[in-house]
Amino acid sequence: MEVYKTVIITGCSGSGKTAMRNATRYALDLGTSENENLSPIKEFVINASIFDPYELFGKINVSTGELKDGLITKILRASNESKHQDDLNLNSHIWIVFDGPMQKEWMEEGIHSIFDKDCAITLYNCDKVLVGPQVKLFFEVDDLSDASPRTIAKSGVIYLSEDIQQWKLTFKAWINKLPFVTIKAKVVQTSYKTREILSQSI
Repeated sequence: MEVYKTVIITGCSGSGKTAMRNATRYALDLGTSENENLSPIKEFVINASIFDPYELFGKINVSTGELKDGLITKILRASNESKHQDDLNLNSHIWIVFDGPMQKEWMEEGIHSIFDKDCAITLYNCDKVLVGPQVKLFFEVDDLSDASPRTIAKSGVIYLSEDIQQWKLTFKAWINKLPFVTIKAKVVQTSYKTREILSQSI
């Protein structure tokens, strides 16, 4: 994360991609309690596949020629302007997480330009929005079939095998979340004794 602006976390569903990212964010946030100059990480999770590219990176008004910001450009502009320091503290890290396939429609429109030397997103009107040093981009994907060679080469890639998250660990986590009350049911009794027996048997 110190080396790359973008990080790709890939693995099948249930392999622990989101859990690993959340654990990393939690660990980094622990350090903020000891340093008053730092703020907790601001995280924005976006499923880009449900948006049109202009909803992410802005749209030009044909009559006026002005660009109306999209979701991503609004976040980046706020992180670069001191007047928004109360909302997005410039001393804190900002994580923009793209949860879903890396579709060419929106990757080629905006994301690819951040790999240039100026590290900025180029908009439809040729303006550029700086991706500051406090901003990190994460991609959570099932595979790299939609990723271009340039994206892979310029990003840090973390692969999680499906063997890491076994069904027994998932089942134990589910058992531990069951309430401490006895529910008379034919499927399962959620008493502490039942939970203990099930946990010891796997």
